[in-house]
Amino acid sequence: MMSSATNFRTVIASILDLSEIEAGKMDVGTQRFDASLLVDDIAEMTRVLVGSKPVKVKVMSPSMPVMVISDPIKLRQIIMNLANNAVKFTERGEITITLAIIGSRLEIVINDTAPGIREEHREKLFTAFCQIEDAKTNTREGTGLGLTLSKKLAELIGGSISVTSIYGEGTAFTVSLPLQNIEHRGLYDVE
Repeated sequence: MMSSATNFRTVIASILDLSEIEAGKMDVGTQRFDASLLVDDIAEMTRVLVGSKPVKVKVMSPSMPVMVISDPIKLRQIIMNLANNAVKFTERGEITITLAIIGSRLEIVINDTAPGIREEHREKLFTAFCQIEDAKTNTREGTGLGLTLSKKLAELIGGSISVTSIYGEGTAFTVSLPLQNIEHRGLYDVE
């Protein structure tokens, strides 16, 4: 009953967040924080979600702090949604969360060894209430809101989400924040 209540609350919160974004009423906060600590924290929560599955959760990030100014709550929500999806579909193998500065962008990549996504299904990934069948069980899980919400939140903080997948091998979701554009708007700085 507690699990059902929690899931129901998450669905309602996602619908409300999407409505708020689409109405242009969601505020973006700015705060200085260490993105590498945020990634480490999400990795720990992901390990808990993995439970007893034979799935290893790894983090790859710079050894020094990656100090940024952005909205840590929204960035956490985006990365957590992507990590939750990785856990949901990865039955064995690993989930890797990588934080890197590439050129003029900060990138956070969530890579898994799940069955992957067929090319013809990728265009539906970010459509609200659209679910893709699980390749192994032919079942659909979730509400189809997490990826849509993550994409809209990423755009709200000046970034984007892309996906690459090899069917049968795994999927990688990349959250990319263009440092130059965001620095000029005062939302993002990397030291």
